[in-house]
Amino acid sequence: MPVNIFGPADVLGIDPRQVVRTEPRHLTANFEPNYLTALDFAEPDLPWLMTPAAPNGDRLRPWISLIALKPSEFQFSAEAPHPLPKISVTALQALPDLSASWAWAHVQVAGDLPANGLAGVLATAPQNVISRLLCPRQLDPDEHYFSFLVPAFEAGRRSGLGLDSTSVTTDVAAWPPAQGTASLDLPYYYSFEFHTSDRGDFESMVRQTAPRVLPPEVGIRPMDVNQPAPPPFPGAGPPLGLGGALRSAQTTDTDWQDPGKAAFQASLQDLINLTTPPNDDPDHPKPKDPPVVPPIYGCWAAAARSADRAGSRWIDTLNLDPRQPDGSGVRYPGRRPGTKCPAGIGLGTGRRGRTRQPAAAAGAALQAERPHRLWQALHTGHR
Repeated sequence: MPVNIFGPADVLGIDPRQVVRTEPRHLTANFEPNYLTALDFAEPDLPWLMTPAAPNGDRLRPWISLIALKPSEFQFSAEAPHPLPKISVTALQALPDLSASWAWAHVQVAGDLPANGLAGVLATAPQNVISRLLCPRQLDPDEHYFSFLVPAFEAGRRSGLGLDSTSVTTDVAAWPPAQGTASLDLPYYYSFEFHTSDRGDFESMVRQTAPRVLPPEVGIRPMDVNQPAPPPFPGAGPPLGLGGALRSAQTTDTDWQDPGKAAFQASLQDLINLTTPPNDDPDHPKPKDPPVVPPIYGCWAAAARSADRAGSRWIDTLNLDPRQPDGSGVRYPGRRPGTKCPAGIGLGTGRRGRTRQPAAAAGAALQAERPHRLWQALHTGHR
């Protein structure tokens, strides 16, 4: 037997409490233009509750639509709401395609579904289920917009304007209007406004970056190692390139040749290995204080107490090759070729039982290109 059901023509308003969130928030001044505007509803079936059209497979058009318009694309009506407030859209091309409106509405469930599925969530925690309506319009940067929740079917549009809708076919869309119509009156159930920022979010800016091949000089800096310490400590040979953390794919390490390499590494190995053992034997204390020497970086992570220039461990390369910076700062604060400033081999606290280098002090020593007070302690014996 025939059954009469409610449709969009029977709706004369939506309780504002049904809208639990707007995206963006009302009067937002810097909304990312690469995002979409949206409305979240407390009732999970609200977008389809009054739909008069039959589904097409698993696609069901919602009975409401969210639109976003610039101030130049519409006009507010000066008439009192009858029964709903209305706008007159003058830029019809700004309205979304209602034939694809099924794609812009969905349900969201917060958390995992229980064994009895969606029905179980609705029975025990209905607040975890919401529905969402999106506006598919791509926004322009630095532009003001008004968003309106409007009827998506002609019956709902005419009813919201106070017009007779009994002769309207139930599944006719609210737009596009008849051929030759320059504007369209639309009632609305809810509205908010916002302004977009001049740029999008971080991801959108990253996607605009273009690859650039950097020259091989990027990521490496000439370092004078001819006189790293006063005699009799030997020099390491011609200037070497101090590598950085960020470097070009074409950057290559400086070729370090003997005899400068062998002499420097042998002397440096003997010097930094003086940190072993880390403590004196209480039963047989040494008559003299231990020398103040550079630390062995990474000794705790590598479980090593010495560096070996003939070894293949990463700790050997880290401590005996001045071309490689370590993770705590500049390992070997050298000097630029042509400057008169002496260079230190490394920095240490000189305290008995522990060795470390303040990264900030090492960086400052390199930037100021002057010896650090700990470097002076290294060669004068002061602690």
